Amino acid sequence: MSAFAFRCHPCSEGAPDWFVSQLDVERLGPDVRIVRVRVGRDWQCAVLDRQQTVVVEDQLLRSVIASDEADCPECAEWLAAASSSTTASPAGYEASANAGTEPSDSQPPAEPRQSGRDAAKLLAAAVSLQGQQFVVVACPMTLLESSGEADMAIEDLRPCFGGVPVVLMAQREDGSVRYYGDSQLVDRLAGIPIDRMPWKEYAVG
Repeated sequence: MSAFAFRCHPCSEGAPDWFVSQLDVERLGPDVRIVRVRVGRDWQCAVLDRQQTVVVEDQLLRSVIASDEADCPECAEWLAAASSSTTASPAGYEASANAGTEPSDSQPPAEPRQSGRDAAKLLAAAVSLQGQQFVVVACPMTLLESSGEADMAIEDLRPCFGGVPVVLMAQREDGSVRYYGDSQLVDRLAGIPIDRMPWKEYAVG
């Protein structure tokens, strides 16, 4: 199932973004910008991005609590810098599309083409496993119910990501994951928690 969420930018280098429930953020109060997000058993500091809500699968949502500048000077420094530039990001925030997956010396897939106001937004993770680069794209389960439509979606999306293979991912109501795409790539994804993938919002179209 899907839910409205906000993105949190960790200040630690190379870490992927985290997603927290919009409802949880509303409970924190309107002035909270520095938070701690639960990652495993730890609470990691991050900057809360309230500029835009995104729709993500429930499985990707993490617990969040309010924090402040004294708790994380690094987040406070980035927040101050970001106030003068809407394109700023924490150290390493887009540095590696392979964060959370197997390391690779090769370059991650290219950023998808964007077409201004007509661009659609997708949640995807560019990964490299066993030397193979590909992109996992989150989609509704209804798309995977038709193999023909799923195949067409993969063909349409592949040029947007520089020609690398695309695997579609959807979640069942019980939270379990279903992948669709090249069988070898699907097999490589088995056993990898989806919250370890470097999910990022892409504009395509």
